[in-house]
Amino acid sequence: MTTVLRSQMWITLVLLAVTSVTPTLTAADGGARVAPSEDPVVRRVVEALEGRHLRRWQLDDQLSEQILEQYVSDLDPQRSYLFASDVAEFAWAATELDDLLASGDISVAYDLYERLGKRVLEAIDHAESILDGDIDFERDERIAVNRSKSEFVADAAARNDLTRRRIKLQLLEAMAAGETLAEAKVSVAATWSELRRRTTQVKQAEVREIFLTALGHVYDPHTSYLSAATLEEFQIAMRLELEGIGAQLKSGNGLTFVDGLIAGGAASNDGTLQIGDAIVAVGQGHDGALVSIVNMRLLDVVGLIRGPKGSTVRLRVRRDDNSFEFSLTRAKVELAESAAKSRLEAGTSGRKFGFIELPSFYRGATADVARLIGELETQGAGAIVLDLRRNGGGALDEAIELTGLFIDRGAVVQVKSADGTRTQHDDLDSGSRWDGPLVVLTSRRSASASEIVAGAIRDYRRGLVIGAGSTYGKGTVQQLVRIEGGGALKVTSAQFYRVNGDSTQNLGVVPHIQLPSMEDHRVLGEAYMKRALSFDRIDPVEIDAYRQVSPVLVETLVVRSDKRRASNPVFDKIRQEITRHLEKKERVSVPLQQGQYTAEQKGVEPSGHEATVDRYLEEILSIVDDYVTLQ
Repeated sequence: MTTVLRSQMWITLVLLAVTSVTPTLTAADGGARVAPSEDPVVRRVVEALEGRHLRRWQLDDQLSEQILEQYVSDLDPQRSYLFASDVAEFAWAATELDDLLASGDISVAYDLYERLGKRVLEAIDHAESILDGDIDFERDERIAVNRSKSEFVADAAARNDLTRRRIKLQLLEAMAAGETLAEAKVSVAATWSELRRRTTQVKQAEVREIFLTALGHVYDPHTSYLSAATLEEFQIAMRLELEGIGAQLKSGNGLTFVDGLIAGGAASNDGTLQIGDAIVAVGQGHDGALVSIVNMRLLDVVGLIRGPKGSTVRLRVRRDDNSFEFSLTRAKVELAESAAKSRLEAGTSGRKFGFIELPSFYRGATADVARLIGELETQGAGAIVLDLRRNGGGALDEAIELTGLFIDRGAVVQVKSADGTRTQHDDLDSGSRWDGPLVVLTSRRSASASEIVAGAIRDYRRGLVIGAGSTYGKGTVQQLVRIEGGGALKVTSAQFYRVNGDSTQNLGVVPHIQLPSMEDHRVLGEAYMKRALSFDRIDPVEIDAYRQVSPVLVETLVVRSDKRRASNPVFDKIRQEITRHLEKKERVSVPLQQGQYTAEQKGVEPSGHEATVDRYLEEILSIVDDYVTLQ
């Protein structure tokens, strides 16, 4: 068990939720459509789910209802196309899907998909007629920010009115980004034209992928089916052999969100794009029409954004319900830029502190960090600050070995598998590379392997953890299971636990000292994911804890930090930004009257320079100074 886990546990944050539309379906290979009741891939996916998923759920009527709900939600996430009567017509499947899936019959999935395609083409026809006419931007009306929990449109009239409002919003977004009305009409028309193209070219294998992914998401948000084409994309991403912008993407409610930025990639180096941003439109070159990617399946989005190095891609990004556009020059991810980096910083006392930024737990990360510690030591560093704020995970064995650089030996993490087996993973090497003052920096973006390291350092009382309210909270392990006949199932098969017995799932790792962060108020983290596994506990492991962090010391550091931040203009600005964000978060609709819309478009700072400035550095250095002084 241990060998399998340590060789396969690449922790990823890829959430594959695919959405698209079609009126007719063709076989993926151009041959005859597979008989729905004879699809062996469907049966094998069901067998793998029931036998390998951590929850060990068996399909029944209750799960059938959830599967249908999830599938309909994935097809029409903003409830903009399907009529309420369409959904009601397929309600019979809510108690039948478990039996149909057992025999490999997903004909209902194809039928529902074709109904959606019919409705989409009707909407496209109406959209094109609207764009050919005059648009009233003075009419006082609004559109819902999020329709994922709204009622489905009642009929064609209701759908057409919603389509009209959606077009107005698309035009307003384009004009707010600097386009004239004529230019905006061209780009919005291109969006609907692209939707028509996708609608008429979908293949049967794609529908099967969408449906089986919906099935997986009923178990948890990280379990999904990957068709042969998607599997190839996934494997390329894992090898970091991409030429593009270097961003990890996920889908939700019909939108494409930035889930991670690859160090050394174009987006990370530019600094404008942030985790949690929604990319809503993509254009090729400096003047190519921006095409909306709302409701576009993730694989198609990746195809639009990726491209050869040196080429330009334009993105329209929505952040906190405001939009802006910017361009990126695609580049190949430079692995050297993805490696650990170090620097010296001076505290207010004049002491030197060594900062090590680790963007991921790549193969060889521990050796690199050990080397950097040696270099910082020779330069007189009085403390080591391990920065995991942008680290979304990586290899489990690297996380264990890296923890071993700071502790003598002992348990680092526990893993519980689907059959209930618990495995303890230890640092087996005696001695440590650094036994001086240690600080670990975390954020909402610190996930999986990062949470293992931060949790272990905290449980051993070996160092001080500073960060946002908590880390990401991804404490599950995904295993890639090849499916005979096509593709693979990415299935959640195990869960991580700290040595104190707490799961890292959902709640993440809470730092000793919490610094106010906008990330704590964004839809970012496992806790926001539908049907995510819950936090729980198992028995703790007996360890030999250190005495380098005590409750009394932490309390003193918190009081001092609070006092400094109360009069620090940087944190005053952060608090103001959070307040504005929370006010906007309460909005349920966006105005479609041009003057009102323009007035609400403020507060977005797309500057790459501003996005890359570490506004927390001064306070972090002060905390480290206090920590070293009081130890």
